[in-house]
Amino acid sequence: MLADQAGLPLTLVVTAALDPLRDEGRAYAAKAIAAGVPTTYREIGGTIHGFASYRRMIPSAQADLTAVLELARALIREASHG
Repeated sequence: MLADQAGLPLTLVVTAALDPLRDEGRAYAAKAIAAGVPTTYREIGGTIHGFASYRRMIPSAQADLTAVLELARALIREASHG
């Protein structure tokens, strides 16, 4: 957060709605956007920090992680063809 973000590569920031670090993630994404970094921000509703690690315990976590990975793949594909 404290460093200059100009020139950073394509950035995907994902937070969980019930994440104690959610606001920091939002702020990081906003700072990257302000620095001209191609940035996508997604907040996964109704889940907690570390949801991707709890795929067997949180019913929605596997689908949430799959959606995030599909988004990352699409962004990388788009960047490589842009």
